[in-house]
Amino acid sequence: MARIDWVDQGLENWAMWRTQRDARSTGWPTRSAIFDIRTRGGYREVRIPIIDHEAAVMDLAVQALQAGDERLHRTVVLAYLGDPERGRLTRMGIAQAEGIALSTVMVRLEQADRAIATWLRQRAEARRAPK
Repeated sequence: MARIDWVDQGLENWAMWRTQRDARSTGWPTRSAIFDIRTRGGYREVRIPIIDHEAAVMDLAVQALQAGDERLHRTVVLAYLGDPERGRLTRMGIAQAEGIALSTVMVRLEQADRAIATWLRQRAEARRAPK
């Protein structure tokens, strides 16, 4: 098995959204991404915008993951948000913190990707179904 790239990117977006939401407590941007241009070493660098709606839906998917398998949920949270004391952990850091093998961490992330992809697909199908 391998990770699902679009789920991984969605989780990265979710992690940035959650971090900003938790810091501001509203979850919504305070200014347009167009105005968030930084200069570094003479080059202009545009910050990657956070897609709020997609992050909010991913937040629901991660919550659903918690209801389905707490181990997968905890691994995702440690990988993308970290823990309050140590921050975001590497895959090896998660293995050490949880007392499991690195391969177990990778399998859990792969399983979480599939569970999230399934949840998102079922949600989309339910929304398209006639009422």
